[in-house]
Amino acid sequence: MFENFRGNHRKIRAAASAFGLDHTPYRTWSYGDLPEGIDEHLLNVVETTPSQGVPDVLFGNAGIRFLYRDGAPDRRGLIVLQHQTDLPHMYLNSDALGSLEPLRAVAMGIALLSSSSEHSDSPRASAFIASTQKLSVPKKSGFDAMCEPDRAEDGQLLLSADAMPLLTWLAQSFDLEVRGDCLIATNNYRDISTDDRQIWEWAFSAASRMIDLVRLWGADPGFGDRWELYTPEWIERPRKLNGALNPRRWSKG
Repeated sequence: MFENFRGNHRKIRAAASAFGLDHTPYRTWSYGDLPEGIDEHLLNVVETTPSQGVPDVLFGNAGIRFLYRDGAPDRRGLIVLQHQTDLPHMYLNSDALGSLEPLRAVAMGIALLSSSSEHSDSPRASAFIASTQKLSVPKKSGFDAMCEPDRAEDGQLLLSADAMPLLTWLAQSFDLEVRGDCLIATNNYRDISTDDRQIWEWAFSAASRMIDLVRLWGADPGFGDRWELYTPEWIERPRKLNGALNPRRWSKG
């Protein structure tokens, strides 16, 4: 299904159709509050066709505000999984260089641009850090976890021994946000919705692990079973995406 897949709207749409997915070249964020730092404009959105028994899964590329290279916004990949499970609002911030939780992206971008910019603070980022409660995670888990204080006990229960292998694997590449009825994974490895077969295989595996995670967290045991792209394989991130963040991207000079 990956043959003749190229990096433009027309061929990405053809590939999405081959996957049984819908393609939209451009759309705005429609999942409630915009994650801090993520631009509202999504490119090359590839998502499941709404139907009974198939989870809502979206793959797309988004810009991050304040982080520019050659005068243009850097784009980042994201996966959004919608579910009907009551979960607390949580952030899981990966230790991996290739994943950059939007709040930290904004803070780092502002800091690096402060010498030549009027931006001196990120009020929403500061408010978030001040209002959340840090959760306990095992050493070498690969991430830090923060939760809304009113549901911190619920959040801690989600970091169970059964969930840790999934969370640790996802944290190798993504920061995770649990918000409303969405589980959102963002990375700093450039686009996810692209023309590369290996990247799609990895992205489908990551989305499958997100489905596994939501099942552990109380979703129907059959959640995701009817999604034909679900895979039990834990496919590692392609080596071509292993580049670390380059601070020079954030320099105006």
